[in-house]
Amino acid sequence: TELERDDIKIAYVLVTPANRIEKVVDGSVDIECGSTTNNLERQKQVAFSPVIFVSGTKLLVRRSSNIKSYRDLRDRTVVLTMGTTNEKAMRLLSEHEKLAMKFVIAPDHADSFRMLTSAQVHAFATDDVLLYGFVAQATRPADYAIVGDYLSYDPYGLMYRKDDPDFAALVLR
Repeated sequence: TELERDDIKIAYVLVTPANRIEKVVDGSVDIECGSTTNNLERQKQVAFSPVIFVSGTKLLVRRSSNIKSYRDLRDRTVVLTMGTTNEKAMRLLSEHEKLAMKFVIAPDHADSFRMLTSAQVHAFATDDVLLYGFVAQATRPADYAIVGDYLSYDPYGLMYRKDDPDFAALVLR
């Protein structure tokens, strides 16, 4: 969808956690402002503004599950959203702590939340700010709990192409 107004062209492009870096790199979008973690791995492909928000991986569970921590997920299934830094954090944690967690990858956050609400998984691991949003919009928010310690540190930044010094000057202004 496109909108033109006062010499400004605005195009609406579907951006997901799985395709956001690709959409910036290929020029489909000029800047991405979402729950995108600025890390060294991503800086190899794209540029970032200074940090605009700090979040971290937490767990969303059904309150009736009695899961209070990642330690309670031994041999249990956790859903992660494709293209997020949470996947790496959870895999490393499971391996390091020898928890044998099982992982399911969903294409987007909404699908991850649906898997938790339909009891297909025991927990949904992603940035706490996103989890609080899903709980707030749930039909029965009291059925869910965000539990445990932070399992990662995720500084968010606006993401834009590396090869555009004029645009970088605007972003970093």
